[in-house]
Amino acid sequence: MRHLIIDGYNVIHALKELREMLAFGIDAPAGRLVDFAKQIHDNEAIRVTVVFDGKDGSIDRPTPEASFSVIYAPADLSADGVIEQLVAQSKNPEDTTVVTQDFSIAQLVRAAHSFVIDAQAFRNWVDRSGVRQDAYMRKLKATKLDNHIDLENRPLI
Repeated sequence: MRHLIIDGYNVIHALKELREMLAFGIDAPAGRLVDFAKQIHDNEAIRVTVVFDGKDGSIDRPTPEASFSVIYAPADLSADGVIEQLVAQSKNPEDTTVVTQDFSIAQLVRAAHSFVIDAQAFRNWVDRSGVRQDAYMRKLKATKLDNHIDLENRPLI
């Protein structure tokens, strides 16, 4: 299964729409980033891990699926260190993509034969994923409407 790893605070600071939300605290932009990641997870069937710098070293599962997680780096390790470990432990590094603007992390990821995309490429991916999902839902809705019984206009027997 493909694995998308997101350098949380790095991406928040890189995307203007999230960076502007920082004026109201970190929770809103972090939540929005997790929403973006969830969209990719759900629409693309990709394992997703969002990594943030220290809270308490915990792992949150905002969904019941084990394939989506939010990791808070422990006090003695940065998010970069957690990302480095995740990439190093990958059984299939060519199936791993990291979203970051951090040059050092990007070099490490590429050296491990994994892929790197920047924050804007990630945001574009989220948008494309949403468009595909909307088109699929419209098609599904049209199909269901074509196959329904119109109770109001049915002939009386």
